[in-house]
Amino acid sequence: MDHSPESYIQNSIFVREILEFGAYWHGLSWSLHEIIDSKPHDLEWHEDVEDLSPKVVMGEKVKVEFFTLSEFLGRAVYRHEDVYEGEMFESDVSVVASGEGGYVL
Repeated sequence: MDHSPESYIQNSIFVREILEFGAYWHGLSWSLHEIIDSKPHDLEWHEDVEDLSPKVVMGEKVKVEFFTLSEFLGRAVYRHEDVYEGEMFESDVSVVASGEGGYVL
């Protein structure tokens, strides 16, 4: 990682991808998400979110935020927030919108 804003986003996505490497069927989670930058229709929003585009805020701690849509067991928009301190980071995921529909594996 070269500590550019792009490398932080890439690292956040890579970690989620590698944690699911070799998984199938009920072991899938991240691969059922699609990164989005606009609001999907027909969802109930639990938080007031205006801008769904990926963001990196540089500083002593680097904050990465992006949103995904998953339709597994119901439609939902998730906010992914990673806070980097050096090479280590803490990750948090929260549901910001949900609705009916979806699919089951």
